[in-house]
Parts: sequence; C-alpha cells; structure tokens
Amino acid sequence: MRFRGENPVYKNYGQSYGLEGSNDYAASYGGVFRKTTLLLLLTGLIAYYVGTLNTIDFTMGTLIFGMIVSPIIAYIMVILAHRNVAMSFMYTILYAIFEGVFLGLLTMLVASFTEGPIVLYALAGTFSTVFVMLLVYMSGIVNVNERFKGFLMTAFGAMFLLVIVYLIGSLTGLFTFAGSLTFYMTIIVFSIFVSTMYLLYDFNRVKEMVESGVDKQYEWSLSLGLIVVIVWLYIDILRLLAIIMNRD
Repeated sequence: MRFRGENPVYKNYGQSYGLEGSNDYAASYGGVFRKTTLLLLLTGLIAYYVGTLNTIDFTMGTLIFGMIVSPIIAYIMVILAHRNVAMSFMYTILYAIFEGVFLGLLTMLVASFTEGPIVLYALAGTFSTVFVMLLVYMSGIVNVNERFKGFLMTAFGAMFLLVIVYLIGSLTGLFTFAGSLTFYMTIIVFSIFVSTMYLLYDFNRVKEMVESGVDKQYEWSLSLGLIVVIVWLYIDILRLLAIIMNRD
C-alpha cells in the first residue's frame, strides 16, 4: 500500500523551480503521454522478465530482500526526480527499472498460489480504472479544487488509522482470522478508492503544469507522478483479487 499525502513529484512545483518556459520548449500533453507510455512499457517489461524467472530456485531470503530493497530504491528515485528536475530523465528510468523488479517479484509470488489469469485481471482492472477516471476528469463532473484536496488528505488519514487499527487488532488477537481478513479487504478497497481519487488530482496537476508553461524537462517528472499512482492502484487490485480468488 502506497501511503502519501500529496504526490511528491508535484509538490512545491512553482515554489521551488518557477513556472517559466517558452512555447517551443514548454511541456505538452502529448509529451507527458508519450513519456508515461514509455515508463509503463519499461516497468511492464522488467516486471514480465522478473516474473517469468519462476523456474529459478529463489530462496525466501532472496525474494524478501528483493521485495524490500527494490521499492525503497524506487521511492528514492521519486524523491531525487523531484529535487533535481534536470536529471529527472535518469531518475525516472531507474524508478521504472526497480519498480518493475518489485512488481515482477510480487506478481510471481501472488501467481504462484493463485489459480487463473490473476495478472491479466489486475491489469485490466487497473487500466480500465485509469481510463474511466480520465473520462470523469475530462467531463468536469468532479471539481478538483482545494476542497477536493482537503478531502484527499482526510481520506488518506482515515486509511492510515484503519491500518493502525488492523495492526493492533491482529497483534493483540482482537480479530478472528475471518474478521482480520474482512478488515484487511476493507482497507484494500478503501485504498483503491483513495488511489482513484488521486488520479483525478494528478490529472489536474498535469493540466496546471502544462497550462502554466513549465519547461519540457518537467514532462518526465509529471509522467513519473502518474506512474506512481498507477502502480499503487495495480498493487491494490492484485492483492484484492488474490484474496477473493483464494477464499474458496
């Protein structure tokens, strides 16, 4: 689960770097779309390659080490991309590589004890959700303003409290196994809802940056911000499907 109050890639743009840029060298929607697609393809290819290494005898220690280290490095790349936009190209590529490693290991682990094409279901659910939320944003049904941002912060805080309650209840034995599983599923569903709301917020941030005329080099950071949310959404959908498909 990816906890965050505000996408770190977008935070303080305009304050730290300014919003200047000529029309010839300004960020565009097409540029953000192309870079987002490239990052998705790179992440997916790395994940597919790692995920198909299931014939290799991974030790549990190697698997755990990879699943802990790779997302940490990926998150560091997100921070570095935000702090040094001039080098954001390199950091976003490294993020895609290490996040791909993590997703590959996670997918391999989940698929190993789940029957059926769970990965295809998760991918279909993820990109269908992204497409629907893009249509919702473009329709103007949801007004992404300061009140909406406040709602996101409240939802994020509520999700954090749910996780704390779950951990306390599980460690102290307050939950039965069935109760713990149900509560865990509730957290995942709520996390999926929050991530879809963050998609709306991030779409709006991309619009603000492009219309403000930021330099073209910001396209990498803007694309990275979208990838972070899409990966978050995919992981939650994959976990939810794994629970549902293994309940019987």
